Amino acid sequence: MAGTGPAEQVRLEQRRPRLPIRWRRRRRRRPLPNGARYTRGRQPMAGTGPAEQNTTSKYEELVREQAAGLATSQERQAELVAQLLALQQESQAKESELRDSVGAREAAADQAKAQVLEAAAADKAALTSQLKETREEAEKRESALRKEVDGLRVAASEASAKHYQWDHVFYTDGTIEVKVQAFGYLQTVRYEVDPYSYKLSPDAAGTLHDHVVHWKVDLDIAGQSNSVMRSTIVVRTYVWDVGMEGIGGKRLVRSMAETEHNATLFINPNTPTRMAVVNEDALNARGNPRGYCIDHKTFTYPLIPDDAWIMETANFMKYHVAVTAHKDDEPTSTTIFDQATPKEPVVRFEDYIDGDSVRRQDVVAWVSAGTWHIPVAEDAPNTPSTAHAVGFVLRPFNYFDEDAALHTREVTIIRNDFETMEAAVVDTGMMAPRDCVPHAGLTAHAAVDSFDSPTDDYK
Repeated sequence: MAGTGPAEQVRLEQRRPRLPIRWRRRRRRRPLPNGARYTRGRQPMAGTGPAEQNTTSKYEELVREQAAGLATSQERQAELVAQLLALQQESQAKESELRDSVGAREAAADQAKAQVLEAAAADKAALTSQLKETREEAEKRESALRKEVDGLRVAASEASAKHYQWDHVFYTDGTIEVKVQAFGYLQTVRYEVDPYSYKLSPDAAGTLHDHVVHWKVDLDIAGQSNSVMRSTIVVRTYVWDVGMEGIGGKRLVRSMAETEHNATLFINPNTPTRMAVVNEDALNARGNPRGYCIDHKTFTYPLIPDDAWIMETANFMKYHVAVTAHKDDEPTSTTIFDQATPKEPVVRFEDYIDGDSVRRQDVVAWVSAGTWHIPVAEDAPNTPSTAHAVGFVLRPFNYFDEDAALHTREVTIIRNDFETMEAAVVDTGMMAPRDCVPHAGLTAHAAVDSFDSPTDDYK
């Protein structure tokens, strides 16, 4: 058993607490920053010291700044919303205004279009009617011309017992033929000797004589600025090889007459020359000056010497063609009064040829044509009109771009296709369907317009 001595008792007293005194030892807590203190639940509590008051004021200031910024942001947002609404309203107003303007313009455009279409329809109807009338008139003229293709009788005159029929024939290619036919009773004399004629009856004979007619031809080729072109055929010798004899080759020499003195023509078979009145400033599609040439069907040579007294009044016989400048005081080449004074004529034709310029001038062509009349038995009792006709032809000389006859309604050129021998190649000479029906032809009126304005095929 453990001992209970004094030492052991002292140890027991030291071990046991002192029960009669109840107390706790407070733990010393470390101070909180900024004046904070502990609560009953041992949690620190915000203090009310100077530091705490400083923090609170900063926080409140921050809150106020945030509130002010929020208010400013809300005001700005409200302002932007108001501006957006205003822009939307303005945009809607402009869109509505633009829509109304576009609608008004479309309505005006539709109205203008309707007016233009109405006017175009009226113009088309008027032009169609006018074209129809023009075509009908042209077809009538063409039909009349076709019916009288043998000749358009324009005048008839009588001199002594002779009758003269003046014919003008207009061909579809643009050629104009002018001729005079003499017929009627022959002026006779008592037959005595043979050298002057053949015997026509037991005691009568005709007289050997000439028929010479002088025409004044006023050509205006594409205007009045005309010139005279001479085209002469000459022969030139070409040596084709060394040691071989040269052969003659024909070539064309062209020239423009400057004055009236070199604008005359006396036909010489040894130097064939074609004279034409042309317009140097009006070219056809091939680049040639447009013109008309003068081609004689009949002509005579004056067998009387030039210095004979009768030639003073008939000196126009010395020129088959003479071109002079147009003058109002030169209407004719002779007068009826010259029969009474042939040696001193009232009008002397050669006085017209005085050297005036005929280059790009208003010119006049004087043309003489004639024949010799040898009376024979068939002239009795009436001279036939087919025997003694004189005249000349005005022929297109590069005036058109091609044969003008191709533009008539009835012309159809058919060429055999020798490769297939099954069909024919048909060409109407113009822009038309390739068939055998000549319905695509042009009228005479339209043909003139087509030649004045070349088609695209020639450009």
